[in-house]
Amino acid sequence: MANDTRDSGPVQLHIVHDLGGGIEKWLGDYIRADGERRNLVLRSFAHGPAAGAGIALHEGVGGAIPLRAWTFARPIEGCAATHEEYRAALAGTLAAEGVQA
Repeated sequence: MANDTRDSGPVQLHIVHDLGGGIEKWLGDYIRADGERRNLVLRSFAHGPAAGAGIALHEGVGGAIPLRAWTFARPIEGCAATHEEYRAALAGTLAAEGVQA
């Protein structure tokens, strides 16, 4: 991996709702150019009509197998002001991975 800073450097977390189209290209270019930080990607996934059935944490954009994944008991249906399962998964990720940005 071009951006293999797993054991060194600050950790930066990118949160995206999808990795299709332009965001995948932009984020891939950004991560490949960043040799200073470990770049993690937290992205949602959907099953059926729900916009957010859960989220998955990836090392960069190329990892097909997530580091961790959370399937929500109550999916995010499109837009929500709060979501406790999402909040818990995000807080756990920030703490466990030592996210600094």
